[in-house]
Amino acid sequence: MFFLSVLPSLANDCGKIIPEKFEEYNKVELRGYFFHPDHCFSVVIPDNVVGRDHSEPQSHHGFGAVLSKPPHAAYLYVGTEPAGVVEDENGNPGTPEDEARQAIKWLVKDGATIIRKDIKKAKLGGLPAARATIIYRCPNSSVELVQDSIFAAQPNGPLHKLTLTASKPAYESARKILDRIASTWKLERKKCEEELKKRLKGDF
Repeated sequence: MFFLSVLPSLANDCGKIIPEKFEEYNKVELRGYFFHPDHCFSVVIPDNVVGRDHSEPQSHHGFGAVLSKPPHAAYLYVGTEPAGVVEDENGNPGTPEDEARQAIKWLVKDGATIIRKDIKKAKLGGLPAARATIIYRCPNSSVELVQDSIFAAQPNGPLHKLTLTASKPAYESARKILDRIASTWKLERKKCEEELKKRLKGDF
């Protein structure tokens, strides 16, 4: 799974919205209700969206979805980072807002020019969250891109995130899909416990 593709890792990948060979490598199609048995979250994927993974979802941290293809591309990642949020400037456990600021730092490190940035408090399935909307340009390009992320964390637990990366012309329609999926996001601890019991018993 290309988990970090929504946050470019190299300057020459800055404008790459859809991970390279994403559909070729990710042949498992996910539709409708999606539940992650390891990270205990669920979402409802809209009818016109296909989530993808390259093996069974429980082997990974989430899924990706191509919302529109070039020239006006948009890509959404929905998942969880087990390590939790980044530390703050003093080395203390961070907050969703710290994670949002880190997203901006990653883009700057990769050579992006930040045109506008906005971090707001939010909620994700009842969890305190932060939403970072960043408009930026990549080196040697006049094309404006948008990264719109929602970060939420359980106390001393994992980081849950939804990250949309889109060309500016594709952003508004893609944002509606992000908002729709985010509105269905919830923790399902009881179901997670039941799934764990089934696996321990070998009853899949």
